[in-house]
Amino acid sequence: MSNDILYTIIYASVEFLSYLMAYLTVFQAELRERKIVCVLGYLLMIGVELSLLFLGGVDEMETYSIITGLFIPMFFFRQAEKKWFLLYPIVVMGVSVIAVSNTFLAAMILDVSELDVLEYRGVDLVCQGVPIVMLIIVYSYQKLKKTEKPD
Repeated sequence: MSNDILYTIIYASVEFLSYLMAYLTVFQAELRERKIVCVLGYLLMIGVELSLLFLGGVDEMETYSIITGLFIPMFFFRQAEKKWFLLYPIVVMGVSVIAVSNTFLAAMILDVSELDVLEYRGVDLVCQGVPIVMLIIVYSYQKLKKTEKPD
């Protein structure tokens, strides 16, 4: 059970970071200045994920974890505007397309089925983490480009 708890925390954090980076990079959302609200939102999200794990198991947690991404617009942006909630399906689909593509790529490289990739948690987390790396690179480039512009 302790492995499931650790996996849940890492899985939820990776998914959360993917969605957050998509909002910041693609839609130029601005984070709150009061970090305590962000920390509380993150802890609440982890608590919900762990509750899903205890109530239904790992499969249920993974299935319903998409809902906890709604904590991002509520707790992490300066204003919890309606547009952030409306953009949420686009954020989820965009990040998921990249993660699923990495799953197929991992299956081809490892010469196993896609289901085997998903069942091996380490590879699954790596496939889920690739969108974060890509979005961090783009976000860093955007920030660098913004600082280079003379005003």
